[in-house]
Amino acid sequence: MPTRCVGQFCADKSPLVLAVETRDTKAVYSRSILAELDFRDRTLAYEGSFELAVRLLVESGDRAKADKLDWPTKLIHEYVQEAVVAHVTTAAGRYEGTRRERRKVAMDIFRAWLLIVSDERRVAADQMVAYIAECTQGEVGSSIGTSDIGGRALEILAEVAKKRPELRAHAADQVAMIIVSKLTPETFWQSKSKGLELALEYVDAFSDTDKTAVVEATLTLLAGVDPAAQCGQSPDRDATSCLCAGNEAMPSISGARQARSLNYIKVRNRTEHGDRALFFNLRDFDPDLLHDPTIINAVQPAVQKLRKEVERINSTAAAGNVQSLLLSPTISGRDGVKDALRALRAILQSADTK
Repeated sequence: MPTRCVGQFCADKSPLVLAVETRDTKAVYSRSILAELDFRDRTLAYEGSFELAVRLLVESGDRAKADKLDWPTKLIHEYVQEAVVAHVTTAAGRYEGTRRERRKVAMDIFRAWLLIVSDERRVAADQMVAYIAECTQGEVGSSIGTSDIGGRALEILAEVAKKRPELRAHAADQVAMIIVSKLTPETFWQSKSKGLELALEYVDAFSDTDKTAVVEATLTLLAGVDPAAQCGQSPDRDATSCLCAGNEAMPSISGARQARSLNYIKVRNRTEHGDRALFFNLRDFDPDLLHDPTIINAVQPAVQKLRKEVERINSTAAAGNVQSLLLSPTISGRDGVKDALRALRAILQSADTK
């Protein structure tokens, strides 16, 4: 039976098939326009061609194609500006039914542009970062990656912060609020983990107030976590790193909370690598903070245990024990450093006699 066609569409195709084909066509046509623009001189290109190409790509809702698109640097330098950014965000939010898919495409477009856009287009760059940050709001993390807009937004913010750290300043306050909102009991564990990863990239761009807020939220998160019962799906490793990176904010936090956080690190590390890992995590902390009596009392059991273990120079862990005591002399104390140096000398002497 011959296929009847109405216009350009075949009558025997279902609406779902036609919708998929329409999206594919938009994505392909978008790439075709961009390729032509890259080939032509801008003065010879049709006015509005770049905006059309970007709009078609957003309307396709195909994040995979947007993510794999190799954007020509020339086009980004020539066309990306505030009006184009507004054009993308408008297209992404135009219809409620397709908003989720289009936002994912818009975020990946902005990710590609942010990694290339010049400093002269800082206003446009700030608008893109702000839009991605807004996409994290109200989105609950999910184990289904394709439906987690908020999680993808956090990933993009962290990547851009790592590769283009100069773009962090304008959105630092907004990002700090986002991170704090992700470290609540109601959020899924992936949101917590990604929020902490983002904090690590932004911590040195935060104001003192924002840094303290993030550290406080991290301590609150750790207060409800049993380190000995954690499995791989836990943000506690990232939380530990966040506390270490944000240690400058710790003096503004009560000594009791500091001690509790370090005790958490101690217990968690004992379950994974022994007490040695405690010293590795604390090596970057402000020495003044580590002189606090509550902190010293919290870590002394680990110090005393390690001082006993360092005497066993025939152990396979001997070198690591020595290194741990020397990494944080403020925590190890004079006697701990002496024990480490004594053990190191004994190890070297034993090698000399063999």
